[in-house]
Amino acid sequence: MNQNHSPKISTIIPYYNPPFHYFTEAVESVLAQSHKNWEVIILNDGSKVENKKLLENYIESLNDSRFSITHFEKNYGISYTRNKGVEAAQGDIVLFLDADDLFLPWYFEKVIESFSRNNNCLIVAFNNLILLSASRLKKVYIKDTYLKFLNKKEMFNKLPYLIKSGDVFLPPRITFKKKAFEILSFDSMFHSSDDIDLNFQIMCSDELLDKTIVAPIPGYVYRFYLSTDRLTHKTVLLNKDIRNLRVKYKKKNIPRILKMIKHLESNHNEWRFNDLLNCYFATGSLIKCFKYSLQNFHTLKGKIKSLLILFQTILIVRVLNPLTGISPRLLELIFKKEFLNYNKILKQEYLNYLENISLATTERYYANRLFKRIF
Repeated sequence: MNQNHSPKISTIIPYYNPPFHYFTEAVESVLAQSHKNWEVIILNDGSKVENKKLLENYIESLNDSRFSITHFEKNYGISYTRNKGVEAAQGDIVLFLDADDLFLPWYFEKVIESFSRNNNCLIVAFNNLILLSASRLKKVYIKDTYLKFLNKKEMFNKLPYLIKSGDVFLPPRITFKKKAFEILSFDSMFHSSDDIDLNFQIMCSDELLDKTIVAPIPGYVYRFYLSTDRLTHKTVLLNKDIRNLRVKYKKKNIPRILKMIKHLESNHNEWRFNDLLNCYFATGSLIKCFKYSLQNFHTLKGKIKSLLILFQTILIVRVLNPLTGISPRLLELIFKKEFLNYNKILKQEYLNYLENISLATTERYYANRLFKRIF
């Protein structure tokens, strides 16, 4: 593909006091891309002065005009920041990268290939890979649901129909033609689940779903690590966002969305016991929570399970997370059977990529560095 005439990709990175070594690795994963026609829009959402200076000095050291920085004087939140990034984007295609996550080096090429297969397509959905990174432990996981579809062509061909019926979720990593944002926008109500809300917005619209395709090759690496302050690990914010999602989308009364919410409430404790957990976070009163459980769970098993989940959440939020950085989502990844080890498969795919593709010196340098960080 002629890079000069290929679509330009705009990558939007919100920046709010991230672990700086993870941020530099996120940036390097863009520098590793085999596709070179891109820009990176970094939006500093009111970070501390010292982190603002680190950001400016690092980007200046790269000496690459494809990077730009916009500073906000105060913290507006992830949704506002991403909307501003979309407004500033000059590319045909818009991607989002968290400041502590990674792109695999073939991601941009796969995004462009996926869009080029259907000129009317506005949205391409990919599955995440999940990198568990704790001390010297490194493991890559993939969700069992999507692995089944990736491995069997006949199942993969059914996926759009299953998504439209609400039987299967749209894969979580969404890429966009910029004009999709004439219809979509991030909702400032959400502080840690803005991406879930955007996914739900797409699921509400037959027009958008008809212009959405699912790509079988993962390229986004969501990183799990011990953290006391990562936004997506903040249980209080997460539970508040889940409550707002439930209220917002139950009002719309769209069958496929109601089916999705019911599935989430059946399979995830933070959804099933959301009202109880928010009662605790709002009041701090165990007595009120105990009364709530007695009144709203009609079986003895339900009452006991709700209180166990409450005490487990309190233990994690009040004790384990401040001391160790462990979060409920991290425990879910480790113990839930729906996440499968993808390490061996991805490592071989990566080695094949490095062996078979022609990369410029700079891209190969960063691709090799990325390989060592993942494996």
